[in-house]
Amino acid sequence: MEKTNGLQQLDELIASVWKEIFDSEEAKKYSSTLMCKDKRLYAIYLVQVYHYAYHTARNLGLAGANLFNRDLKLMHHFFGHALGEVGHEVMAFNDLKELGIKLDSQDEVPPALPETEIMVAYVKNLSISEKPYRCLGYHYWIEQPYNYINSFMQAMELTMGLEKKQMSFYKQHAIIDQKHGSDIQEIVAEVCKTDGIMAEIMEVTRTSLWLMFDVLKRVIQEFILLSENKSDRYAILNQIPH
Repeated sequence: MEKTNGLQQLDELIASVWKEIFDSEEAKKYSSTLMCKDKRLYAIYLVQVYHYAYHTARNLGLAGANLFNRDLKLMHHFFGHALGEVGHEVMAFNDLKELGIKLDSQDEVPPALPETEIMVAYVKNLSISEKPYRCLGYHYWIEQPYNYINSFMQAMELTMGLEKKQMSFYKQHAIIDQKHGSDIQEIVAEVCKTDGIMAEIMEVTRTSLWLMFDVLKRVIQEFILLSENKSDRYAILNQIPH
């Protein structure tokens, strides 16, 4: 679709925030660690993916059922998107098992890091708030991150020697999200009819991107603890050859 001025502004914001993140001292500090050969680092990241993916369909459903929303197109979008996200956490669960972790059920997946819980709670709060349309600011960028993360994910895949079956969540979403990205562009263009609404969505975009960076920073910190045998939270990941 031809992008409106509002969508162009949103894309420019996303590009600028990603640049801020990649240019930050913290990102540079952790870049070498992220490129290590230890698959346990990837597994800690996958645990976070499992937990936020588990909530994605549910939070979208809450937004669709939000009684403050009287926009039928937006309601239809939330429910339709929620249906498309149902069960995607199972891909992350299976990826964890393919890495060599013995998990008999999803109940055995290690707990989320606090930063992941904060990000999930933030999106849930947007979904049940008086302005549920604001959560589009989160879903817009998380459905379309590939221009920014592809090179990193490919480098990690090569360095760690990851197999395709161990990256099903990432690889399948790169295909699935092509449609989701198009759908969300259309609904954002439909909803953002005023500068005020666009400003609110852009604020959520910036905030949620930085929250995700907080998650990634904590993943690195937890990996360091695990490599030093100081992480009880993720000791089960030591089943992965390292």
